[in-house]
Formats: sequence, structure tokens, C-alpha cells
Amino acid sequence: MMGFYIQCPFYLTHRNWSASITCEDTQRWYRTKELRDRHIDTVCEKNWKDCPHAQKLLTFYERTESMNLTRKEREHLELTCESQKTEMAKLKKQIHKLDKDLDAKDREIRALEYLEQSKDKKVKSQAEKIFLMQEEIRGLLALIGYGTDAAGMDSFTLNRVQQYAKKWDVRYRVEPYEAEDGVKEINRIYIERTEKKDGESHGEEDQ
Repeated sequence: MMGFYIQCPFYLTHRNWSASITCEDTQRWYRTKELRDRHIDTVCEKNWKDCPHAQKLLTFYERTESMNLTRKEREHLELTCESQKTEMAKLKKQIHKLDKDLDAKDREIRALEYLEQSKDKKVKSQAEKIFLMQEEIRGLLALIGYGTDAAGMDSFTLNRVQQYAKKWDVRYRVEPYEAEDGVKEINRIYIERTEKKDGESHGEEDQ
């Protein structure tokens, strides 16, 4: 199997899909198939007498050599039960470790999902902010267009805007307004200007 030349007399078999070796007394499990293959290559194939499981079986056969068949079979059954209990304990530890690894992986996945959701929310929030800013800019441009049109202007310089800002503090408020024709305009904007002048100011209002 897989190019192995097994020397150990207690080896029975192993299967490619399973990370285990079946010996005379029990089936032994390894964390990975790579670890199992390494054990087969270095121990079962070349140095089987150094294997603690083989040593235990050699000791068993030396100890039971003079026993009758019935007693030897009973001793062998007890040895098999003991070996199986040992392997079951090892399997439980491996399963416990796998459960911990799975829990850690699950926490990692949840953390990544949370970060991804947070990222999506942040991107969505930024997109919403950009949209609102664009709407504000469109509104501001509409106001600038209306104001320049009402003033009979088709252009202005930024220098004049800066000079204006240095001279005036500008505020606005929105109040209900009823026009002369009886139409109620709920978005009537009032502009309040306060002149900056040596700490003293006087206010003006435009509609």
C-alpha cells in the first residue's frame, strides 16, 4: 500500500482515506494522514521494535507464552480493551481540540463578517453623505443662480465674495410666507446680514 514495505509483525492494515493504522491490538488514530504515513515510514517499516505498541505486544507474548490457550485469549482480550481505551482517550482529546479549533475559526469568521458588515455600513454611510452633499451643492448652485439672475448678474469674482464675507456676517431663516396673491409659500427664505465694523454692527434683511 502506497509503496510501504511493512516489517512490523503486529501491523494489520491502513486505509488511504483514514488517518489511522490498524494493529493487532487496536486501531490507532493520528491527527493527520501525513503523521500516520510518517509513523509507518519511520517505525512500522524500519524501526518497529522501537514502537511502544509493538514493545507492549512483545512483552505480552513473552509473559503469556506458558499460559494455556483460554487464559492467553482472555489476557489478549484484556490487552485489546486496554489499548482501545487508550486510543479512545486520545480520540476524545483530538475531538476536543478540533471543537476548540472550530470554535476559534467560527469566532474568526463572525469577526470577519462583522468587519465586512461594518465596512459595508461605512461605505453606505459615506455614499449617503456624498449624496446629501451633492444635493446641498445643487441647492446652493440653484440659490446662487437665482440670486445672480434676480440681481441682473451673469458672473461674479471670488475676490468680491471674499471681500463680502470679510464685511458681512450672513445668516438665513426659513419661515411661512403668504404672497400678495394669497399663495402661501412655506419655503420663504430670509437673509440676515450683520456688518462687521470694529466690534459694532448693524443688521439688514433681504427677502
